Amino acid sequence: MRRTVRDLALCTGVVAMFVTNTSAQQPVPAPTEKWEVAVTFGGLISTNPSGGTFTPPAVDHSLPLATGGSGPRITSWFFADGAKLLNDVNAQLGSSVRVNALDGLFGSSMIQNGSTVAVGFRVARVLTPRLTAELSLDYSPGGARAVDSAAGSLRAARDTFAAAMRQALVVGGAFPSPVTTASAMGPGTGGQLLTTGALKVLFPSMGRATPFVTGGVGVSSRFGVLPGGSINGSYGAFFGPLAVGSDGCDCSMTERNELRVRVSAPTRELLAVAGVGVDYQPGVKFWRGRAENSSRWGIRIESRLYFGGTQSETFVDSSHSFVKAQPNDFDYPVSGVFVLGATPAAQFSNDPPVTTFESSLSGQPLTNLRVFEGSGIRTRVAITTGLFFRF
Repeated sequence: MRRTVRDLALCTGVVAMFVTNTSAQQPVPAPTEKWEVAVTFGGLISTNPSGGTFTPPAVDHSLPLATGGSGPRITSWFFADGAKLLNDVNAQLGSSVRVNALDGLFGSSMIQNGSTVAVGFRVARVLTPRLTAELSLDYSPGGARAVDSAAGSLRAARDTFAAAMRQALVVGGAFPSPVTTASAMGPGTGGQLLTTGALKVLFPSMGRATPFVTGGVGVSSRFGVLPGGSINGSYGAFFGPLAVGSDGCDCSMTERNELRVRVSAPTRELLAVAGVGVDYQPGVKFWRGRAENSSRWGIRIESRLYFGGTQSETFVDSSHSFVKAQPNDFDYPVSGVFVLGATPAAQFSNDPPVTTFESSLSGQPLTNLRVFEGSGIRTRVAITTGLFFRF
């Protein structure tokens, strides 16, 4: 925002310089032409509203535990109650390893709109000597992009989950197999087109400079692919080792958890526009020797403020699976339950129909769950210069 204020101040200073340097010159005659076209080029600075609401999945404590009591049914180890459960279990076991939950990433908008270039085209109709109706098209290649922290947050959750799950299994007395994880983040592509209709009010000319203000409404159109990503982890362990004279089991378990995240935003949104600028028509000595401008063309410097609501949303989907226990050659029991911790406890079951107990990772898979709904006003500041021509 400081940069925006600084750029606006610079633009205002440039306008003032033109007005001051040209105030002593002869005024340009009022235009007799009724139509005007202009092309502009400059920069577009956008703000990113930080308001919104984070809504994690509902907590479900209906999972019967083999050790007695009940525990949480989770849908993902990577955020919300799943990450909390794994961290709580490690804390009970005396381990300092923790998973970096994705709650922070999901708790704010995953879209950012940075500074970029802007190219514009204007068509205007002169209504009166002081009032002009204008239609504008402004294109910017800087569409919705993933926030800088998105890919890093997924990597951190991926890596710390692998360490935290392995540590919990080891300290809890199991023999873990390698934990495999993966994550990916699509940054988003495309751009935006601002289409506005406005009225331009001209102030009295000061020499060859004519200051003006602009106000109107329009539509912001977004195109391209919005950000999205995924993270998954597979883990397993051997537990219940047989001992001489024991009733143990030759048990192993393998589970897999995947979480997919996507962002949603309107393809079009209403916006308002307000601007200030100056038209400067220099005296030009043409090759035939005439020193005139004839009010037909000039240089335009302008600053415009676009503002409107932006309702970005973040949705997640989850899935999980397990490998069912398989018979062995020794006729030992292969179906079993492994519990880590006490309150809360994480439970792993490799054959629920036989053991009658399910794993903690048995919550209803998430489908199109909205975990974040954004709010606030997004502003864009365009500072441009260009040429106009009247006919």
